[in-house]
Amino acid sequence: MKFFNFFRKKNSRQKKFLGFLIKERSAVIIMMDADSDKRLRILDQEKISFSNGWDNIVEDADEAIFKIENRTKQSADEAIFFVYSHLVDEKNHDIKKTYLSKIKDLVRNLELKPLGFIECQEAVAKYLEKKEDVRLTAILIEFDEGSLGVFVYKVGQLSFSSVAPRTDSLTNDLSTVFGQAKEKTTLPSRIIIYNSKGLDDEAAKILTHHWQGDLFIQLPKVEIIKEETITDALIEVFSAQSLSETSSAPLPEKKEEKEVLGFVINQDIKEEGFPPPVEKKQTKKHLSFDFSKLPHPEFLFKGKLVIPAFKSSRKIAVFIGLFLIVLSVLINEIYFHKVDLTVFVPTDNVEKELELTAGVDGGVDLALKISTVSADFSQSKTTTGKKDIGTKAQGEVTVYNFNKEKTLAKGTVIESKGIKFALDNEVKVASATGNEGGRFPGKTNVKVTALQIGTESNLNKGQTFAIESLDSYFYYAKNESDFSGGTKKTVQTVSKQDLADLDSLVMRKVKEDGQGKNLPVSANEKIINDLTQTSLDEKKYSKEVGEEASSVALSARADTVYYTYDKPELVNILYGYLSKQVRTGYILPKQNISYQIGKVKEEKGAVDMKIGVKGIALKDVDKGKILELSLGKDKDKLTQIMKDNFAVSGLDINLKQPLPIPFLNNRLPFFKNNVKINIQTL
Repeated sequence: MKFFNFFRKKNSRQKKFLGFLIKERSAVIIMMDADSDKRLRILDQEKISFSNGWDNIVEDADEAIFKIENRTKQSADEAIFFVYSHLVDEKNHDIKKTYLSKIKDLVRNLELKPLGFIECQEAVAKYLEKKEDVRLTAILIEFDEGSLGVFVYKVGQLSFSSVAPRTDSLTNDLSTVFGQAKEKTTLPSRIIIYNSKGLDDEAAKILTHHWQGDLFIQLPKVEIIKEETITDALIEVFSAQSLSETSSAPLPEKKEEKEVLGFVINQDIKEEGFPPPVEKKQTKKHLSFDFSKLPHPEFLFKGKLVIPAFKSSRKIAVFIGLFLIVLSVLINEIYFHKVDLTVFVPTDNVEKELELTAGVDGGVDLALKISTVSADFSQSKTTTGKKDIGTKAQGEVTVYNFNKEKTLAKGTVIESKGIKFALDNEVKVASATGNEGGRFPGKTNVKVTALQIGTESNLNKGQTFAIESLDSYFYYAKNESDFSGGTKKTVQTVSKQDLADLDSLVMRKVKEDGQGKNLPVSANEKIINDLTQTSLDEKKYSKEVGEEASSVALSARADTVYYTYDKPELVNILYGYLSKQVRTGYILPKQNISYQIGKVKEEKGAVDMKIGVKGIALKDVDKGKILELSLGKDKDKLTQIMKDNFAVSGLDINLKQPLPIPFLNNRLPFFKNNVKINIQTL
């Protein structure tokens, strides 16, 4: 970050700054000022899309600044630039020459004083550290139209950075950059992405992609920083720098030349390397008046204007001169001598805790309306279930019987080395023959099939099998040939957790797409957020639990039910309670009423609401009397006059007197139409 001491000189006028958040094809221009604690706050902002790339950046910015100044009635001549990292040269850490020349043109043509520039990723990192009160360990990913910036922070230190062009495959782009980063440092599992628009699709791609096993120690988590958070981060860092410069930098005895963006701070632009100054064109921001088009009040001239005939040309010149002076003063007083008079009156704060009953039917304090919005959503993810599939080994065994005749039922289990097989058919084994001098077993052959899949059931010939529940001394079996046919492999399948995760992903997408926030309401309607509920209906999964698949998808309809109330109606109700507490001599404007809905409980169609309400009552003053006492009064004496007659807290006089007329320069206008009175509080 490059900053300079822009708060060294004390100034009674509150400083204003223009912030330029510049990206590849668009920008946000922000008007800021410093409060009493020299903390920056946003007064207004305007987004622009470059009409012809960077070639028309001056015209585009001028139009946006004009709109901001029109709305805020403020202007600024100092500028700070916030830039995305792909605009900055990675070697010398300055803005690239191509963009720098355009920014020079912008500063010169708009007559701005440049203070420096801040890289967005550094500001975001500092902001997160301050917010979370811990050294940042994460991967920041900065998205722009055609560029991708990746920045790896480890315990607050930037250990890797890279800016690369974007292609149609985000995961391929990131895999390349992550691979480069992995050679230099271990990658944190926290990923933070940001841009000025939604990044839901990008976040889903990062979450569901199968990254190489050695890239991350654990599956990465993705967070999205919203546009307003980026703006807050930039203003926070800029504000903090301004405070540090104010408190720590001593005022130099001699000004030093310091260059920012190629400009010299507190000096004229260097002649070498810059084109000659361009005369600033008159734009719509500069008011001009065509006196020929001014209306002519009836009381100025009634009948014909007769100029006396003077014999002396000198007398004629004196008369004409005096006439023109009087006419100029009169026109100035009628049309241009104006004042904005802001009267600050004492206030009285009133507040109350209320309990109201609301509902969609009658018999309640506040009427509610129930609405529903629906939208279709879909989401997919990689499956995590696993299942073994394969075939069972088969073969033939010879059953030996050293006892009396025995019948073995189909399915009788035999076992060898812990591997079990079942007889394919019922078999009768003859009894043994012979006497004590020698016994010969009865025997017969039978087909068997393994009870489990897998190659381990492919036994070699010559194995001895025990027969379930039979004494192995009298009964056993052997295979005279090898068993075969046993196979097994593991495949991906859909698990119950996969379907539950899909539900969660779709609900998250519903919320991030704004269905639960940007609900359709009229200008006067307000939503009771605690009663808003979203559910998924008509869910259709592409696969069933246990089905072999590498991915599974869900399509569903999201229904959001929300309650709204009419804000003016609620304010009228609250006014009825608060107005009873206002002191005599004070009035409570309805626009000065604020409220906070606390605990909300719904039961049997009725909604019980706890509301904290506050109001700022103003001392009741007569605008007509203030106007009468103000006409033609000396500006320096008017404050005391107002305090004596109305006990006001203060006065702000914005006097507009274009003609340098000595006896009128410090006086308020003499015509009522030229006095505008505003009643405010300190």
